[in-house]
Amino acid sequence: MRIALTCLAIALACGAQADRQATITVHPAEEIGQVNPLIFGNNQLAYMDPRDEYANRGAGIWDPETRAPVPEYVDLAREAGITINRWPGGCGVHYYDWKQTVGPVEDRPEQQFGLPEFLKFCAATDSIPVLTVSDYWGTPADAADLVEYCNGPADGSNPNGGEDWAAVRAADGIPEPVGAVWFEYGNETWHGGHWRLQRDRPRVDFLAPEDYGRLYHEYRDAMRAVDPDIRLGAVMHPGLDDWNRPLLETIGPDLDFGILHIYLPGFRGDTDPENYRGLMQACTAAGPQSAHEYEEMDALVDEVIGR
Repeated sequence: MRIALTCLAIALACGAQADRQATITVHPAEEIGQVNPLIFGNNQLAYMDPRDEYANRGAGIWDPETRAPVPEYVDLAREAGITINRWPGGCGVHYYDWKQTVGPVEDRPEQQFGLPEFLKFCAATDSIPVLTVSDYWGTPADAADLVEYCNGPADGSNPNGGEDWAAVRAADGIPEPVGAVWFEYGNETWHGGHWRLQRDRPRVDFLAPEDYGRLYHEYRDAMRAVDPDIRLGAVMHPGLDDWNRPLLETIGPDLDFGILHIYLPGFRGDTDPENYRGLMQACTAAGPQSAHEYEEMDALVDEVIGR
């Protein structure tokens, strides 16, 4: 389906009067190409804090009483066509200890929506999990254990040594390996760890891009030693060259993929009669703006690491 838009922003920039009308023309029979199904994603929040709606209910998708996904949200996710889900989401990941979110629920009464619950929601909605690894807590070994929990066979092989995390997963009600591929190292790491929001977490204020890049190598090597098929994303930010460039120079060609958080349309304010036109202008410009951001980041990656 092709949708042709006469952009309000362009019309106004050309000096059109405020009473000029925009026209939207839909051509339902015309195909212009396929859409990547993996763009239809959502953030599933599971912050490690006392807020029941996140720590125990996953912002509403999990019922801790029945210990199952909320059926209405499963139906809505399927109806919306969600194909990919990210956990634990947002800045709560900075000091997030995933090991406190697995095992018997009785042993984690304040974290009843943890990793196994998220994976069960993904299974119920036929969606692919994206797992964000803490950037201000833990070690490469902890990230390797996460891969073992998700992808290791529950046969006693215990590929990373220590605790048999695949056996923990099986006891959590997920006997077969998940086959998780997509992992992210951190969330918007450039702005620091928000330690004041984490209270009892060990304090690390800020990772420089070079330090982040070196740690990326260590985490990626440890995780791929458990499962060579996993892919680890690195945090980037549109327009933040003093973060992106040294990070890319440090990581080099080992970069699996970049993580971009593009906040568009970026409109602020009430949508009252005075502001609705600005909102519509921002919305119609968001598509070209997004494309521009990705093109710029692709060009930077190609310049610095050669692919």
